[in-house]
Amino acid sequence: MGHPLSPAGQQKHRMSKADIRWILAQEPLTPPSRYAALKRSNPELIPRPGEEADEDRMRLYRVVRAFYDAEESYPRLQEWVRAELRDKGYVELDDEAVKRRDEKQAIIDREWPAIQAMMRSLILSEKEDRAAGQCGGTDDDGEDYSDDSEDDSEGEDEEEDEVN
Repeated sequence: MGHPLSPAGQQKHRMSKADIRWILAQEPLTPPSRYAALKRSNPELIPRPGEEADEDRMRLYRVVRAFYDAEESYPRLQEWVRAELRDKGYVELDDEAVKRRDEKQAIIDREWPAIQAMMRSLILSEKEDRAAGQCGGTDDDGEDYSDDSEDDSEGEDEEEDEVN
């Protein structure tokens, strides 16, 4: 690539313009109602005694924690990218950052079918919940779970930029 070596001897890599545009274009997501309900009932998102035995519940906790972690870290990433662009005119990544990015992408590529299946399941579950709510349904505790909010699943499909 011809980029200079950093003082520590690590080669620097420039982030692609497509990656920069994608990062800066991201906007906060509205959490699915199931995620928001879990966070309201358990703000720390730490399973309560007795929940550890329920693998589906544990998986839900992992997914919800990952969602909120990503939502909280993205503004920091965007600010860092903006600062790099303002100061240098480009965004530079060292070998370790490139390695971490590639490792994360490999995990996403490997786990994507399971992630998509879980997202479809959650979307269907929320639609079923809303349909039941429109019929005046109740949950296991007899509480009315009618949902008068607008549909927050916009179904946006964005093309993913290939990471160089």
